[in-house]
Amino acid sequence: APGTSTGFGYYGFNQEFTVPVSGEYTVKISHSGSYYIALSEMYLTKVSDIPEAIDTPTVTVDSDGVATWDAVKGATAYAYKVNDGDAVTTTDTSVTLSTVGDRITIMAIGNGKQHLDSAWSESVTYVKKQFTINMATDINL
Repeated sequence: APGTSTGFGYYGFNQEFTVPVSGEYTVKISHSGSYYIALSEMYLTKVSDIPEAIDTPTVTVDSDGVATWDAVKGATAYAYKVNDGDAVTTTDTSVTLSTVGDRITIMAIGNGKQHLDSAWSESVTYVKKQFTINMATDINL
């Protein structure tokens, strides 16, 4: 398996190890016996199963207060905060805000193995569209 080595032996010495995270490692092995002294050094780089942060969702809020975002590849769920409150977890890709002026930020949640959580998105504020009525042309009296 990647990151595991067995069978480097000096007269029956056999050791197995597993590298828990990606990176470069130096493993030094020394053994002394009745008839010999051996020192060996090997370098190991684990390159498989390196977890990566998934993309940060981009959130939009429409004039009805519905916040939506596209599904993110590798996400198992999403967390959102309204007005910097506690994070709420959902598997949906939308949520309805209740009050004009609410701010929302979203994060994609990975599985913690191949996919790490994304960064939090920029916050977006729920703004009700303002309408301008031209009294001379928009209203028939």
